[in-house]
Amino acid sequence: MVPFGGWEMPLSYPTGTLEEHRLCRSEAVVFDVSHLGTVRVEGESAHRAIQGTFTNDLDRVSPGRAQYTHLLDDSGGVLDDIIVWWIDDETFDVMPNASNTQRVSDALAGAVAGDTSGQLKVRDTTAERAVLAVQGPDARQRLAAVSADAAAVGRFRVAGFEFGGHACTVAGTGYTGEDGVECAVPVAVAAEFWDALLDAGIQPAGLGARDTLRLEAGLPLHGHELGVGITPLNAGLGWVVGWDKGEFPGRSALETQRAAGVDPVLRGLTTEGRRPPREGQAVLRSGEQVGSVTSGNFSPTLGHGVAMAMLSPDVEPGDVLSLDARGGRRARRPGGHRGAGTAHAGSPHAESLGPRARAGRATFEPGHAGRYAAGHEPYAWTCSICLAPARRCCADRLPRRPRHARRHRSRGQHRPKRHGRVHPRADPALRLPRRRPRHAGLSARRLGLRRLRV
Repeated sequence: MVPFGGWEMPLSYPTGTLEEHRLCRSEAVVFDVSHLGTVRVEGESAHRAIQGTFTNDLDRVSPGRAQYTHLLDDSGGVLDDIIVWWIDDETFDVMPNASNTQRVSDALAGAVAGDTSGQLKVRDTTAERAVLAVQGPDARQRLAAVSADAAAVGRFRVAGFEFGGHACTVAGTGYTGEDGVECAVPVAVAAEFWDALLDAGIQPAGLGARDTLRLEAGLPLHGHELGVGITPLNAGLGWVVGWDKGEFPGRSALETQRAAGVDPVLRGLTTEGRRPPREGQAVLRSGEQVGSVTSGNFSPTLGHGVAMAMLSPDVEPGDVLSLDARGGRRARRPGGHRGAGTAHAGSPHAESLGPRARAGRATFEPGHAGRYAAGHEPYAWTCSICLAPARRCCADRLPRRPRHARRHRSRGQHRPKRHGRVHPRADPALRLPRRRPRHAGLSARRLGLRRLRV
């Protein structure tokens, strides 16, 4: 369990984050997302209140639909990104992020103060319900065993269903890039509904898998890709702005930015190798910084790192960039050199690399160690510097002791060391001659070799 937005949330279940991620991409999982807020807005003026508070235009949709929208400050920065469930003509459930529920409630309270009818009501119902997100290609099929009505709701549609004699609400929304639904059920039957989902073969998943899934899908996270000082235009989400509707907070700032040009802009990155990019890393082009990483992680689906970054607008999809890995976080370029890792730029909302992932457009090619080790057994002894198998490493091509070869004391003298024996499970062709070298009794670790999983 880890603290998140004032809640204690499971980072993962016993299956682990990678397995939970895989199950969501291939079968079905359930996330407990009850930390998301719910603010009920009711009354004849509810539609007008939401129109004047958030960026998107409710007239684009109708009752029984869901809509993604933003709450902005006066400078156009995103105070929160929100899903609105339009339940009926005069009832809306506004779903803010965990830590922003009070901020959204206060913004809507301003609309109540300006309402002359006296019928507009805004109340926080977060503590009255639990929200369970069932996601994955098999989500609807397995959910149908619990509630056929919940499983039948369309994408970005909102409907009601009953469970255990209680009225519940379901929406065809999610945060994974997969098909699925989110079910809001009363607290009284929440545990029973959870158990029913598990009995239907839906596995639980935690916060860690939810983050890697949304990152693969190119979905922004408030506090990273969205936040104070970051506008919807910076994040490539101009479609969230209803330019044809009336006034809302931050509109004039967005119009000014749109006329002057947007800088920086959000882009997706893919990196070579399994080492993940990390938030805050500088993105370099020809040695000059052109942006910084906002979110990064290892992609279990793609098998390499993916990230999103705020970059200069002249960076185009397909450009090859570098990530500054100084300060102890060092990446490897192909060839095994230490320094900055290479990355490929793309739109975070571009076409997918595979069936579902949308984190960039570059394809992964194995690096130096991957090419040498292809076809070998799971473990092989390798040089700790160039990552090649011991028989083929850089030391064998140098007439004298290489700079990275270590010394050892023997009878008061420094003596250069040669590479020792290859692990018995490695390719027999790589084994050294059978003669016993002077250092045969030394460990591989002291020889400057290390075991590499390939």
